[in-house]
Amino acid sequence: MKQDATLVKQAYYTLVDHFSKEENVLFPMAERMLTEAEKQELAERIRIK
Repeated sequence: MKQDATLVKQAYYTLVDHFSKEENVLFPMAERMLTEAEKQELAERIRIK
């Protein structure tokens, strides 16, 4: 059970680190690099229908 808890804790930290990098690095970079038309196209493609 301790080993399982350790694995869950590691997975949690991995996800938190990943989400932090998305929010602080990838999303701002995309905002700078993509044109407004590209942003609109991306929004349309990921919108749930």
